[in-house]
Amino acid sequence: MAISRELSSSIRQRIADLLALAENQRDWRYALAKNYNALGLYADFGGCLALTPDGEVLEILDDFSGPIPNQADRFWKNLALCQGSKIYPELAVLIDPKPETAQTCRWCNGTGRLEAGHSIQFSEIICRCGGLGWEITKSSDVHFSTKDAGIRTRKTV
Repeated sequence: MAISRELSSSIRQRIADLLALAENQRDWRYALAKNYNALGLYADFGGCLALTPDGEVLEILDDFSGPIPNQADRFWKNLALCQGSKIYPELAVLIDPKPETAQTCRWCNGTGRLEAGHSIQFSEIICRCGGLGWEITKSSDVHFSTKDAGIRTRKTV
């Protein structure tokens, strides 16, 4: 994805800031910055997603064996950028705009967060929409199982 020089510079600076603090050495974001010159945006049990200064979203398996070339599809890119923009607000401009064909997410009703009962929120559990609050119901580039309410798991196609 094409990004501005200013944003690229900001990403480089964020990476440099992570590397400059010794206390970050045990943080998964530090490992991504050091090994891949990338800014860690999202991690789960299967791996993590990171953004390079040239705008590429890397998908890296949990064993840090290296990025999987060109595997971060539209959903994972938007999830990474949506979650990453909570820490680095300048990244919000990279999130795909909501397409006209998108519908309000049926799992979170457009909030991007899953809720249980009347007052409890699962702030660390990301809705199946990736936190965007909308979803595309028909797309040839999105392949996911929908077994559990609010849980999105990748499947091989």
